[in-house]
Amino acid sequence: MIIATTAYGSGAIEGFSVGVRGVLACLALALRKVRRLALSDAQRTPLHIIDYAAEQIGGHLLGAQCVDDLEERLDALLEEPALLHVNALLLEAVRPELLDAAPESLQLADLAEEVFGAGQRSLLNEGERLSLATMGAIGPLLGAMTAEQRRDMSRSLAQFSPLALWTDPGTPATVAGALVGALRSTVCMLAVVQALSNNRKLEPWHARAILDRWVEGMRRHLSLLASMPGVLVGEDIVATVA
Repeated sequence: MIIATTAYGSGAIEGFSVGVRGVLACLALALRKVRRLALSDAQRTPLHIIDYAAEQIGGHLLGAQCVDDLEERLDALLEEPALLHVNALLLEAVRPELLDAAPESLQLADLAEEVFGAGQRSLLNEGERLSLATMGAIGPLLGAMTAEQRRDMSRSLAQFSPLALWTDPGTPATVAGALVGALRSTVCMLAVVQALSNNRKLEPWHARAILDRWVEGMRRHLSLLASMPGVLVGEDIVATVA
């Protein structure tokens, strides 16, 4: 897949992807908090942001009464300005040392099985695998950025709407779909964090609907990342997301 120049420019797409990396880094921090592990001051600041976003955005998804209701809530949340602001804030708040390397394991399935159910273990494992792949793939983009570039990108991210790419004639549908998929995935990940933080056990349909959309969104985003210069995605991952 070739990335076309959009009305926002390819830099905005890279910035959005880096912002998603910041959100995923905070997933690892949130899981440390759930395990009651010690957190440094540098880790607490971004975690406060993700806690707020999980409650305000992810919590709304947890209130769904059926799959159709969940889809309607998810679509509405994609237009919520706070969602993009989270990406922007985390890009600036998360220190480079928290972003440079992806953790080897999140141990998500072991931690989340009680909340999401034993029947969702394969989806939890896939979600962890794709999360780690995404964090690792965007590492080179972060390594090339100065602190000033991160601040500038943070400001531009707050005004970047992947949804607007649907109406940009210069953007292939696959590119727009991948970015919207990443946004949907972010919302679902915030719901995962909120459920874990509150130890809220979900009904099987609810757990599967959230995890399915989380995983599918990451697959779409990774497919886009694999086509970007300077971004390395493992062949084993590409084979499952292409």
